[in-house]
Amino acid sequence: MAHQGPEEKRLSPIVAVVGFVVTAVVAFLIGYFIASPPSITSVPDSSAELAKVTVDSELLPVKGSPAKGSHKAPVTIVEFGDFQCTACRAASDALINSAMREYGEDNVRIIWKNLPLSTHPDARLAAQAAWAAGQQGKFWEFHDKVFDAFPTDRKDAKGFEADFNSFLKSDKLVGYAKDLNLDDKKFLADMNSKEAEAALERDTQLAEGLGLRSTPSIFVNGRKVSFKQGVSYPSVKQIIDEELSKSNDLLESANGYYSYAVWANRSLADGIKTGPSLAEDAVAADRGGRPEVVEAGGGNEQPQPSAALPTGQETAGGVGPDISTLPVKGAPNGKVTILAFSDFQCPFCGKVNPTVEELLKAYPNDVRVAFAMFPLDFHKDAPLAAQAALAAHEQGKFWQYHDLLFANQKAIQRADLEKYAEQLGLNMAKFRAALDSKKYETTIATHLADGRKFGITGTPSFLINGRKFVGAQPTENFKKIIDEEIKRADALSKAKGLTGENLYKALVLSAPKEAAPPQAAEAPEDDGRHLVVVGDSPVIGDKNAPVTIVEFSDFECPFCSRGAETLKELLEKNPGKVKIVFKHFPLEFHKSAPLAARAAVAANKQGKFWEYHDMLFKNQKALGRDNLVSYAQQLQLNMAKFEADLDNAELDKVIEADKAAAGKVGVRGTPHFFINGTRFSGAQPLASFQAALDREYKTAQDYLAKGVAKDKLYETIISSEKTQAPAPVEVDIKGSPIKGPASAKVTIIEFSDFQCPFCSKVLPTFKQIHESYPNDVKIVFKQMPLEFHEDAPLAAEAALAAHEQGKFWEYHDILFANQRAIKRENLEAYAGQLGLDMVKFRAALDSGKFKATIQSDGAQAKGAGISGTPSFLINGKKFVGAQPFEAFKAEIDAALAAAK
Repeated sequence: MAHQGPEEKRLSPIVAVVGFVVTAVVAFLIGYFIASPPSITSVPDSSAELAKVTVDSELLPVKGSPAKGSHKAPVTIVEFGDFQCTACRAASDALINSAMREYGEDNVRIIWKNLPLSTHPDARLAAQAAWAAGQQGKFWEFHDKVFDAFPTDRKDAKGFEADFNSFLKSDKLVGYAKDLNLDDKKFLADMNSKEAEAALERDTQLAEGLGLRSTPSIFVNGRKVSFKQGVSYPSVKQIIDEELSKSNDLLESANGYYSYAVWANRSLADGIKTGPSLAEDAVAADRGGRPEVVEAGGGNEQPQPSAALPTGQETAGGVGPDISTLPVKGAPNGKVTILAFSDFQCPFCGKVNPTVEELLKAYPNDVRVAFAMFPLDFHKDAPLAAQAALAAHEQGKFWQYHDLLFANQKAIQRADLEKYAEQLGLNMAKFRAALDSKKYETTIATHLADGRKFGITGTPSFLINGRKFVGAQPTENFKKIIDEEIKRADALSKAKGLTGENLYKALVLSAPKEAAPPQAAEAPEDDGRHLVVVGDSPVIGDKNAPVTIVEFSDFECPFCSRGAETLKELLEKNPGKVKIVFKHFPLEFHKSAPLAARAAVAANKQGKFWEYHDMLFKNQKALGRDNLVSYAQQLQLNMAKFEADLDNAELDKVIEADKAAAGKVGVRGTPHFFINGTRFSGAQPLASFQAALDREYKTAQDYLAKGVAKDKLYETIISSEKTQAPAPVEVDIKGSPIKGPASAKVTIIEFSDFQCPFCSKVLPTFKQIHESYPNDVKIVFKQMPLEFHEDAPLAAEAALAAHEQGKFWEYHDILFANQRAIKRENLEAYAGQLGLDMVKFRAALDSGKFKATIQSDGAQAKGAGISGTPSFLINGKKFVGAQPFEAFKAEIDAALAAAK
């Protein structure tokens, strides 16, 4: 499911996620899929109890996914599932039916997303069928119908297998549709449509980015739930009850659909954040940025322009910005400084203001409040309101203007802003000039960048003497922290004689770090170690570090941005232990990614890869050519050389080589990592990376103790522990169409489908292979028409009928050139164009004489472990997907070397 030029498989949907009713859904991961589904292993079907909630939360797009329950429900459950998964069937009853029965649709909403597992060959078609039913308003009825048909009798193993492989076949799915009185012709067309495939791929790409590897995977208001011993409703109920208790009085309705947002790297127990979801937010287009937590209620925060950061203090425990330029009120030399990050259009920021005033009255000599601008990008009026507030601050009337804005949150457009300024007697010429010139845009960008640096992702958020405090919480919660800080301030003042700003800085420097609950790191996928050659790829970190992380990434991928931030933090926390290697893997549906990758290669040629890399990820929504040139200028690159390189397609060889390396180790999505050769996929949290790093560091130390040289450590570890390659698969090619010399040392057996769009993409690659290896490679064609391609079986018969008359490859080319026109009349027309004996050709189709050959080819594919198209055996080694020439070349060269 990423750029591999994927294979088509039968995958299936189900996904689960949960989210607070909050704002602005991010409809990213758009575009046309060109990806093969992730290689995923299923949780054992006996899995049983929802055991614990991880610390991290995720913002997941839900727009367009099947939903059950009110869009205003305070609890959203998102399930990533598979119609052929036994545990998913159990989850359907335990989660959806039980939760809906007990809580009702006003309190719980269910979102379904697809995660078909590669071990379930019929799951993909079932997923597309469910989508097709949804087009006629019957998704959930179809969902229930499929799971009701799920085989449950396991007494006879042979009989169970037969049942298990039949209940999701095409005829069965159409039968379920008829039972529901659906328009069966429309259903069949929708089930086999590119729209159905694209919807499925969006879900699987999302799952890949999240690092999901099993079903069901469930998120409750963004809190990922891990399975231990199977689906247990009491476990789910406990989490729902927790979320409902936190939602009281926090939901505000608005016209249109609700989306939800959740926030990363913290437990909900750290503070309640919820907010309204405006209709305009729910239908917002792809913002191009990574899903970030915004506003107490969510939304999607757009990357802001980079700006110089003010000097602050970074400490082991807290972070304190310079507040000397910010609006401040309260005790001038207060022992406690509350720095608020706020948005004038955020309703929860308005709700917390009375609390702040109450605190100032309760602690007149000890507390001061500073205000930083943090306008959220989906609040269209907030940025200008922030500029207006700073213009009022310039004239000494910030807090009065602040109060007017919050008292009139629904009226803060330009005319309103000027009206409030006039009410306060401001110099209007000066005020208007400030807005017209946008003089405070840079200041606001600095506040935003500063906030993110300190871990602020939503509003309202606070730093209390450097300690992060999130959400419009009750007064008592603020007071608890303030009382602790007063005691800390008194002790520090007494011990060191500090007062005023010096005391504040010392308090920030010594601020206790909020300990995150322990998080279990995911074990690495058990597929051994893989050698990814570092070569000339960009590297950051100690060159002799014992742990090497190879990262396959895409500059337009929102999860890659998150992964890059995590790796940066990992590097900072582990000096000398780890180095990062960057490999390019731009996904085809990210239109700006290829040129961005080439620009990064160009920057690398001038020694500024990592600086340029950071700029690209900070500005993911602005990756056009002009932007790429601008970033190079900011880094003071040689612009003549940079622009020449940007136009030089030769640089793409670097990118294609990286993609070829990715194909060899099974990378299909981004971000994807190898930690000393051990696979690690998805933008996982820092704790998971750290746990993996710690494991690999210990292993590396054992090798060093044995005398392995540091510069040979990476290759030695991988070569010593690399999984043995499976034995070559033998396939009978007698009678099959063959192109290339009989004496060729490399045989590529292709399993293909004439209606598969990815299969046609292989043609130019094979042409290049024949040109590059005229004497060394032969291609063998095997028929593998997929059952959901209704025209493919007859096209396969027609191709074999042409083969019988010595014109297979010519007919093969015509079919792939006309994939949308391969009905019987088309097949006969193409045969006529090639001058075939039409009587013989028609007789072959009428008699079905080649059906047995096609069935035999399919059986050989199954025996080789092949379940999708296009798939290949290169001298018996499995190779999946319409990968680039460089990937094939690497395998061919290896096969030739082995044949010598």
